[in-house]
Amino acid sequence: WDQPTKELAEEARKEYCPYAHIEHDGKICKIQETKSNKKRDMRKDQILSYYSQPYATIPVDEEVAWALGLWFAEGSRSQNHKKLANGIRITIGSHEEHYAKRFLHIMKEKFNLNGNYYFSESPNPNKSGYMNSWISVNVNGRLIGEFFDKEFGIGCKNKKIPQWIIDLPRPILKSFIQGESYRDWE
Repeated sequence: WDQPTKELAEEARKEYCPYAHIEHDGKICKIQETKSNKKRDMRKDQILSYYSQPYATIPVDEEVAWALGLWFAEGSRSQNHKKLANGIRITIGSHEEHYAKRFLHIMKEKFNLNGNYYFSESPNPNKSGYMNSWISVNVNGRLIGEFFDKEFGIGCKNKKIPQWIIDLPRPILKSFIQGESYRDWE
């Protein structure tokens, strides 16, 4: 890209997602939550789940890039009854629990977001006679869901790798690609 084109693209990206964008120094900025992050069970007046507030600035290092890549390959958004984003999820094979744990560790340590994972199995065998099983990993939060929607697109057919990912320093871009192919490369 020539410099004027790069500047125009950066300005367009900021207009597209004014509350959460990547700065030139490789940080996700302006991710802030203003609403209450606790959900109560009205019958018992107990907190059901806790949605932690994401950090306002998140450096895009090799771990964050790997998690973004894994989400790009295997992720989607979760949505509420109004079809608005209320978090992100990844779905991977049941034999890949270590990837689920690594993804959640990065979300907690780098984004300050809580999450969980669980195993599922189809009720019927597939055509080969095997039972399909998988792990679903969920990270809840409207802002993280909206961020992934705006930066990467909604739905697998509409996902795109944003230019700021492509422009990352080579070692960090390599981590994104490793996450996208979800394996550890030496």
